[in-house]
Amino acid sequence: MKIAYFGTPEHSAYLLQKILDEGIEVVFVVTNPDKPRGRKKIPSPSPVKEVALKANLPVLQFPSMKLPQAIQAVQNYQADL
Repeated sequence: MKIAYFGTPEHSAYLLQKILDEGIEVVFVVTNPDKPRGRKKIPSPSPVKEVALKANLPVLQFPSMKLPQAIQAVQNYQADL
């Protein structure tokens, strides 16, 4: 079964890591776009994106999942869940 994972915060990153540790096939991850953080407003990835990149998973980031290109990108992966 091919899984699509949607999440952004730290607890979602923890769950993603547990899913990966169980050997479940995650085909891509959707998370919020990088946000400027700190005094210098340097864009920083979400905790979920960090876990996904370490696992070499494709990461999709869109300002809204209602955008046609976001919907198309998700459909292209043909995930089961």
